[in-house]
Amino acid sequence: MADDLGDEWWANDNNLEVEENTEPPEEEAQAVQTTKKRKGEKQIQDDTKKKKGKKTAKKECFITQERSEEKADEASGKNKKRRKKKTITDVLATSEHVPGSPSDLVSLLKSHYSQTRSVIEQEELTLKGQAGYVYSCFLCSNDLTHSLSSYLKEVCPKWAKVQKQHTESRSVVLLVVCGSALRTIDLIKQLVVFKGQAKVLKLFAKHIKVEEQIKSLSKGVTHIAVGTPARIRTLLEKEGLTVQGLRYLVLDWNHRDQKHRRMVDIPEVKDDFLKLMDCGSKVHPHWKLGKLPPAVQNNYLITQTWIFWGDLNLRESNMGKKQAATGPLSRRPDNSAFKQQRLPAWSPSLTAQTVLPSFYILSAVCLVLGICLLVTVENTHQFKVDYTDAETCDRCLELRKDVTQSKKICICEVRFSLPQTFKLSVHAVVFHLPQGDVFFYYGLRNFHQNLRRYMDSRDDAQMVGRKSYLRAPSSYCAPFDYNANGTAIAPCGAVANSLFNDTFIIKHYPTNGRNVEVPLYRKGIAWYTDKNVKFRNPPTNNTFSLRQAFEGMTQPPPAFEPKVVLASHPRASVSGTTRPLYWQRSVYELDSTDPNNNGFINDDLIVWMREAAFPDFKKLYGVLNRAQGPFTEGLPAGSYSILINYSILCS
Repeated sequence: MADDLGDEWWANDNNLEVEENTEPPEEEAQAVQTTKKRKGEKQIQDDTKKKKGKKTAKKECFITQERSEEKADEASGKNKKRRKKKTITDVLATSEHVPGSPSDLVSLLKSHYSQTRSVIEQEELTLKGQAGYVYSCFLCSNDLTHSLSSYLKEVCPKWAKVQKQHTESRSVVLLVVCGSALRTIDLIKQLVVFKGQAKVLKLFAKHIKVEEQIKSLSKGVTHIAVGTPARIRTLLEKEGLTVQGLRYLVLDWNHRDQKHRRMVDIPEVKDDFLKLMDCGSKVHPHWKLGKLPPAVQNNYLITQTWIFWGDLNLRESNMGKKQAATGPLSRRPDNSAFKQQRLPAWSPSLTAQTVLPSFYILSAVCLVLGICLLVTVENTHQFKVDYTDAETCDRCLELRKDVTQSKKICICEVRFSLPQTFKLSVHAVVFHLPQGDVFFYYGLRNFHQNLRRYMDSRDDAQMVGRKSYLRAPSSYCAPFDYNANGTAIAPCGAVANSLFNDTFIIKHYPTNGRNVEVPLYRKGIAWYTDKNVKFRNPPTNNTFSLRQAFEGMTQPPPAFEPKVVLASHPRASVSGTTRPLYWQRSVYELDSTDPNNNGFINDDLIVWMREAAFPDFKKLYGVLNRAQGPFTEGLPAGSYSILINYSILCS
């Protein structure tokens, strides 16, 4: 019954299985024999013990191997339970994003209508294309290198002109279809750069009723609409939105949400989009035959012709020509330092060591200039004579209060004296005497030349002497552009019409001798740029005088003929001009002493046409001529008088 000790039982698995089945009976037999014959032969007991120990070892070895296999099976079972199936989000997250193409849209439409359309109708959905040509009904697609605004600028370069031509209500020029309300808001923000003055409307169902959107569409002209397919379809069915003025259809094709899904990857949005494509045949059946406005698919997928809503027939347009230099890099600037903004730049280092010296130098310069100006002001004296109602001018004031008496001549005189110590100045009527020079000014109070409508009431093109504007003044001059007979006024406008027309004659009364008129320079008192650039007379020649140029005569009048205005002159053309309403003389007769100081280049007119910034102001009237008489060193001390032709109207 004993086993052969030399038998290598662990190398044979089959023997182990057989022994496992035979071990229990042998152990029981040995136990019975040991109980009955305890006092028997020791050799038999020893053999029995050796055999029992050997068999027990075999049993333990086998059991250990069996348990390890069970543990391995349990571990593999747990691993199988932990495995999860991959979702579409996981697949899209690891896959490479490919920009959409026109064939993607057609494939979507064909797969959707494969069960409901006939074979012939499905063939109409196939886009025709050749090698080297884009699809004839689509514009170039966005290859994910553009933003929405930059892409639309490339495919719609004449957007400003297109939006101005759009005047239809309940219709839009550019329709953008996207997947959600949040995406709608995002796209509207991206359109800020592109839209310009266009009106943008959001079309989605979140917190916005259909009736409110219909009212907004019919209220005025809307150029761009951005919304979801469901709301756009609802507005089309209720005729709140039409496509009569639609030029571009934009599909937000390539945008992916947080789960990496496109608009057509979401089942609900995809169904709404396909229903939107199919709703037009029920709303407008006549669209099946006529050609609809072009459409654009964006973000990225753009089409040039509208998809026929009823039978989804894609018609060809003039976009089938070969595209040359229309890719995403067609407008890329040259790789130069200037165009790529890589030019070297210098910026100052703002430290105490560099800033403080410049600050001190600038302070010293300003201090010197301030001292010079202060000394000049202290050495400049003024003497004012207010002649509004002084002495005999009070009767002229009463006369001028009546507008009907405005054409009557009123002359008054005001006397004043300069003390011995007076070396410099007088103001409003004002005399300045720096180093003996005297400047004579006239001044006004509460005369607001800074009013906007008053300042705009002039025609600078007419003042330059252009013939076309001379006889056709600007509308800004109204009501001082034409007189009652329809003749153009030159110069036109309220500024020229209110020209200061008081005249002054200054006389000096020396202690011994008779009075002497103070000579004044009446020319050279205007700015050089005004005199030589901004104001010009109409062109004249030896046979065509300044009067003829302004009155538009075809031939000069006889020498004996009296002066008349254009309205009554028998040989004056209809295209002539006349004087302003409040003037007593024409513009070509402003200076009777100097013919070269007449017309638009008259110094008094030029000085008046430069408006003052404040209601109280003074303007230069003349400069003392120190080449004559006792005025070589300025105005001497003594008595003076001013003879005034009082012409100003008073309210």
